[in-house]
Amino acid sequence: LSLFVLMSGCATIVNGRKQEVGVATRPSGADCNVDGNPFKSPAIVKMKRRHSHIITCALPNQEPTSQTVNTSVSGWLLGNLVLGGPIGLLVDVLSGGAWKLKPESVDMTLDNKTAHVDIPKQEAPRQ
Repeated sequence: LSLFVLMSGCATIVNGRKQEVGVATRPSGADCNVDGNPFKSPAIVKMKRRHSHIITCALPNQEPTSQTVNTSVSGWLLGNLVLGGPIGLLVDVLSGGAWKLKPESVDMTLDNKTAHVDIPKQEAPRQ
């Protein structure tokens, strides 16, 4: 067990490789997509911590909208100074445990599409 702790990164043990991110839309029931994986809102989506993600949601007659979920350094990465050392640090960085995703929940409002109709000007009747 102690060998496992020494060979693992603190952030990977505490955080894991993926993070759950809540996604909600107004109105709800939107067709959403992240990393090629479709889902309906509202949902809790598991995303890899290692890189940023773009969530896109759309409904008929609504403008599609997107939100970026970015990575930032996890505070648990500092645990490697006490326990994991350089090996733990390397494990955390490579596994994705060194990162956290922000925001932890996404709330998007889908706007109504506005129809633009060009109406030709009518000429005044000739007299």
